[in-house]
Amino acid sequence: QRRWPPCLGQHVGRRPKRSAAQALDGPSIGALEARHAEDRDPPCGGVGDHQEVTGRLDVASGLRAAFKGGLIHRDIKPHNILLTLDGCEAKLTDFGLACVMSSAAASSRAGTLTYASPEKAGARGYNNKDDMWALGCILSELVTGVSITSRTHSVFAFDHESITQTVNDSLRAHATLGKCVKLLLCEDPAARPSAEEILAIVDESRAAPREVEGAD
Repeated sequence: QRRWPPCLGQHVGRRPKRSAAQALDGPSIGALEARHAEDRDPPCGGVGDHQEVTGRLDVASGLRAAFKGGLIHRDIKPHNILLTLDGCEAKLTDFGLACVMSSAAASSRAGTLTYASPEKAGARGYNNKDDMWALGCILSELVTGVSITSRTHSVFAFDHESITQTVNDSLRAHATLGKCVKLLLCEDPAARPSAEEILAIVDESRAAPREVEGAD
């Protein structure tokens, strides 16, 4: 019998825990992005201010818990990240395609190809760094306001020009969050940061007196 980790619908914000019913009263990041695209034609600017985007990156706490349990989510996408009503806290949901990292399933193209890593899109074996790639894709969308699907007409993981443009756009929008995008969208899975490392970068940014926006 499959055992789910505690991060299924886990509270990953910094505030005191609330009931599940209270916690899931906001939209998904996917719904938020869609609303942003409708409001701005063409879409421009991040989806929320930088403090809100940084708060949503705390969803890496859910991934960290899953990884400690030996699981890969395999379907990280905007509609699987739910927000609280104030939009400041995020929850990772829908572990329906999750698998044990050491299982044969960790070589199939499960999940949404848009956010698939190069190794998964290429039908090669993969580990939890596939989830980290997907997190980088979503973070780039939140920081720049530009969806991955609008950046390319092919598979994003194989479109090196689009990946480079995405990283550069993210760095211009926000130095620290752009740095996270750059690290997460590294082609070599071994070079991608862990959930723990991303959370450390975010915590360091929060501790700084003032975030510097953009990069030279």
